Amino acid sequence: MNAAFELIYPLQIHSSLFIGKEPSAVLFGDERVNVKTWQQVVGIILARCDSEQHERLMYLRDKVYGKIQRILSASDSGMRRPLKICEDMYIETYYSSQTMMYILRCLVLAHTEFDYSNISIAIKRK
Repeated sequence: MNAAFELIYPLQIHSSLFIGKEPSAVLFGDERVNVKTWQQVVGIILARCDSEQHERLMYLRDKVYGKIQRILSASDSGMRRPLKICEDMYIETYYSSQTMMYILRCLVLAHTEFDYSNISIAIKRK
């Protein structure tokens, strides 16, 4: 997409800035991965975890909860919109963009030592 039609926000920005916005890409430094949904944003970022970070994610399964449901689990049972990360790992994505980005950063990636300082999200300009 043309940069004139996008705004670029670092992943570390306060997640409230993603409210009502539509993603167009995840930027890993100079590498661009086009997306259409916030669910794809979460999946693409989690797919970048190395083997050590992946092991930490596996440990977090069934230990990270939202208000009433599991956020990261070994099964999609009981999830409203599960996203399969790998065999035996699902993340709940039935949340707003703001909540999903908060969950991704603060409840999941923060416990894996994943460095997301070089990740940005391209947002479609309206």
